Amino acid sequence: MDIALEHALQRDYPALYSDNQESHFWCEDGWYPLLRALSQAVDTYCQENGIRIHVTQIKQKFGTLRYYLATTRN
Repeated sequence: MDIALEHALQRDYPALYSDNQESHFWCEDGWYPLLRALSQAVDTYCQENGIRIHVTQIKQKFGTLRYYLATTRN
């Protein structure tokens, strides 16, 4: 994914992507609208339920998007 799109997600959803010290977005730019909507939904869910989630990796494989994360309770 284009680095500017990655940075936009990291900037807008720091709770999800702040643990990523390097690029963990291995997918095409076309996934960006879905990732933005998913990030918003996950971020809202976390805030409402007191859950801490950080995304460890996002990749495109066999034409599908794979979204890996880890959770902890606040």
